[in-house]
Amino acid sequence: MPEILLTIAIPTYNRGKFLTRCLQYILLQKDTLDEVELIVSDNASVDDTADVVQEFIAKGLKINFLRNEINKGADFNIAQCYNSAKGQFVLTLGDDDVLVKNSIPHLLALIKSNADAGVIFLSSVGIAGVEYALSFDDKLNYKVYETPAAFLHYITYYVTFISGNIINRKAIEAIDINKWIGSNLVQVPMILTAIKMFSKNIVVTSVLLGVQIDNTGGYNLYDTFGRSLNEIVVAVFNGKFEKYQRIIIDDLFVRFFPIWIRHLQKDNKFDTNAKPEEIKKLLRYNKYYKLTVAPLLVLPANLNVVYFYGIKLFGMARRKTLLALNSK
Repeated sequence: MPEILLTIAIPTYNRGKFLTRCLQYILLQKDTLDEVELIVSDNASVDDTADVVQEFIAKGLKINFLRNEINKGADFNIAQCYNSAKGQFVLTLGDDDVLVKNSIPHLLALIKSNADAGVIFLSSVGIAGVEYALSFDDKLNYKVYETPAAFLHYITYYVTFISGNIINRKAIEAIDINKWIGSNLVQVPMILTAIKMFSKNIVVTSVLLGVQIDNTGGYNLYDTFGRSLNEIVVAVFNGKFEKYQRIIIDDLFVRFFPIWIRHLQKDNKFDTNAKPEEIKKLLRYNKYYKLTVAPLLVLPANLNVVYFYGIKLFGMARRKTLLALNSK
């Protein structure tokens, strides 16, 4: 039996339609799966999820179907995917995301030639609808980063992006993932641990991943990306690795929070009476808070827009500079 190089594990709950699309893209690559383990972990769905899985098994996909008797929460289901994986590398793939046609053989070849990598990060494109038209038919382009700092300056807060990070299983075995259940970011400690354990990490610049647009949520944005992410980053990057903490957290303030604050304001979903105090409580410790976040909470609408685009330009320039300095 061939060695399992890659586990593709799909946590799912009541999204049979999305799961169908996800599995269909994998079925299109059925002849390339000899070294791939496929897992679907169902968190006690009450829709047609079980029927969808059986349908694809009948079509020839070898799926290890895990089904929880009760809904144990998204974090538990995600942790179960990682804990059950047997592959040398593990991708926990969102059920609403897809690996484009012809992507899997390229990933297997990349793993074979880079078994000493910690994380392989996948570039992505936004998708909508259920068409099976995404395909990759070109030479695979990727960049190898030889230091954790250089890699982190590229992906920064995308360490939270579960479908975009393929992890060396040795990192999963090195920590107790279950202690992070309830953080809404249970995957992040393993991703950070992999980056820390292996100096070599890879960014695939060719687009191999399709990501469903505007289909995440169900958590408090500021609590998850403020308190929880900070706690995880500090816990994993401690001691001699402490210097890596600021790379992720600072970029949250410069590029992530301003965009989401503006997004919520535009959609009239921003509670101007409650949210500012919550944000201040969670985020004000950061050196960029007064420059990038605080003004957006108090400026009038017309100045708010101007200031937001100023922050955006600053963030782009800062990122370009840091990438140049850390790519030498």
